[in-house]
Amino acid sequence: MSAVRLWLVAYDVREPKRLMRLHRQLARRALALQYSVFLFGGDRRAREALEREIAPLVRPEDDLRIYPLPPGTKLWLYGPGPLPEGVLWVDEALERLLRRTGQ
Repeated sequence: MSAVRLWLVAYDVREPKRLMRLHRQLARRALALQYSVFLFGGDRRAREALEREIAPLVRPEDDLRIYPLPPGTKLWLYGPGPLPEGVLWVDEALERLLRRTGQ
């Protein structure tokens, strides 16, 4: 089994209907940092499953990128945080990451 890690998912989808579908699909599985940027926590298999789920929504003219974040990556957030006050993320890697940033 591969290690759990954090992945940065970013997209630019040209067609508004597919853009909304992709956003809703990602919002079910990842934390929205900005409108088209998400933080996903999981191992390689979980990332591959996410890719299979969202692949039908992406066309050649779109741009979807998934970047692995190295262990210990620090996150600085300015402005409102990604989680409402009092809401905790159950993913340990992300929880540690948010704790380090003071969120």
